[in-house]
Amino acid sequence: MMSRATLVLALTILSGCTEQVAACPTADELFDGERCVPRAAMDGGVSDGGDAGEDGGPDGGPDAGPCGDTCGTDEVCRDDDGTCVECTESAHCPPERPMCDNFACVTGCDVTTCARYPMTPRCENLSGSCVACLPESEETDCGAKSCHPTDFVCTTTDRDSLGRCAPCASSSECGLFDTGSSMLRMGCALTEWVGGAAGQYCVVDYGATGRSITCPAGTPRVADGLEVAGGPDSDFCVPVRETTCAAITDDDGCSVDDECGAPGLDDAACYMGACESLCNATAGDRGCPGTQSCTDEVTRRVCTG
Repeated sequence: MMSRATLVLALTILSGCTEQVAACPTADELFDGERCVPRAAMDGGVSDGGDAGEDGGPDGGPDAGPCGDTCGTDEVCRDDDGTCVECTESAHCPPERPMCDNFACVTGCDVTTCARYPMTPRCENLSGSCVACLPESEETDCGAKSCHPTDFVCTTTDRDSLGRCAPCASSSECGLFDTGSSMLRMGCALTEWVGGAAGQYCVVDYGATGRSITCPAGTPRVADGLEVAGGPDSDFCVPVRETTCAAITDDDGCSVDDECGAPGLDDAACYMGACESLCNATAGDRGCPGTQSCTDEVTRRVCTG
């Protein structure tokens, strides 16, 4: 079909008109003999297809790159071959695996590595991970709180604030034990009783005293080589084997033995409506805390008074 512009030009030639076709101000317009009109109208409404974009595809926005939208939220695109990988540089890696090696995040760190993580700026050398705090720098890292010696996060417990037989996470949480004549350093030790493990508690560090003291009443027994939270094994003053630290500190009211001491352990007795720890004939009254006495009951010895 002849376009309108072609028709106008033909009629002009046939009529012998010598007037020149007027120039339009833009390339998107054509002169129809009277005025400039849009080229699309002159061409019968047929589009030239528009700009296909620099990459040959539809002009739909920025180039998505060689991987397109195929990479997961924890992946990045390797530009040279369009492969989705975990990392192309260490900045792509999480604190627990802060180094990029052969496009995979791996453990291994130093002070410089961890500086890029504001919440975990310390390098824990054994695991090779960036962590929130270290026990040796906990005063700087955690303020008044302790640094958990295996989780490497600041706890909610003040340093030097816990008394004897208090549950603990770090030795730095344990205060001094007052014997009345001296102050003894305590540590956070994994204690044990006749039935096995008995929990992690603050107890007097007998090894730190040079083994030169008599362990205090309530924790009269020396246990050798106990595991310490955030420190080397040591010897500690602990309760007699029949009972536990949980029982030593339990003074709640009760109606049956199962309500006393550590849950699930037969380490305490309900005596006269109150929870009491157990003792034995060998330690006698020294097996009981404070001024309590070791009383010989029908079935076993109980601390009373």
